[in-house]
Amino acid sequence: MKNMDNPIQKSLKETGSSEDKEIQELSENEEDLKKRMGEERLIWTLCLIILFNILFLRDCQNWSLPILIGILELFLIITLGQRLNINFISVFIDKVLEVVKK
Repeated sequence: MKNMDNPIQKSLKETGSSEDKEIQELSENEEDLKKRMGEERLIWTLCLIILFNILFLRDCQNWSLPILIGILELFLIITLGQRLNINFISVFIDKVLEVVKK
């Protein structure tokens, strides 16, 4: 007996493979969208930090408080970038760790 598929089975196989391709494309689009949303969140956070610095730190009597807050903000930005899976933050951290290890 020949092992030939009938037209309905061929159609189902083709439909299944096109659905698999569509599912793969949608999952790739979802990953890209999540990455872009993470980058946008980081940008908005940076804008709010800059606004905070302009509004509240311009009248400081000395530079010690703005420098201390700036260092804390830098750690906040790095941590947020890692949690949002922003690539350039990871590359930056890797380069800093290379310099520190030397």
